[in-house]
Amino acid sequence: MSETDCLDGDGVWSGEDTLCATVTCFTPDADDGGCCIDDICIMAASMVSCEEVGGTFEGELVECEDVVCVGCPADINGDGSVEVNDIIEVIRSWGVCP
Repeated sequence: MSETDCLDGDGVWSGEDTLCATVTCFTPDADDGGCCIDDICIMAASMVSCEEVGGTFEGELVECEDVVCVGCPADINGDGSVEVNDIIEVIRSWGVCP
């Protein structure tokens, strides 16, 4: 993510090529939550700030470690492309829920 996108999303820029494992981020406030931008999750200050950077807000107080971001929502089976196998996965799941 660029510095501009980070700051636009109310984030704290920790520097170019910084890894999440080496930085102590923040403790979420009541409206903070995971924000998926393609297949990457960042913590956003609010749903609005997540959507402003083109992300999908996963919910208040939802941590990134509890989220699986999908770069392409139509790629149901997660193989990196949208094809007949994705349709088969949808059909396989069709029906009455237990």
